[in-house]
Amino acid sequence: MGYLVNSFSLFLAPALEARIFPYFAATAIAEVALCLWLLVMGVNVQRWKEQAKAAGGAS
Repeated sequence: MGYLVNSFSLFLAPALEARIFPYFAATAIAEVALCLWLLVMGVNVQRWKEQAKAAGGAS
């Protein structure tokens, strides 16, 4: 949602975009945190396959 608001404000009201951009710092921090978490923790492949099997997946 944050990306949509930021993008629309950039195109529709550039002066307003400059004023609301600092409020989207939390979005940037969350995105970086998610990327780092995925890089460090990764995915537990065995658990993923178990959950897929329980849900009726083919793998």
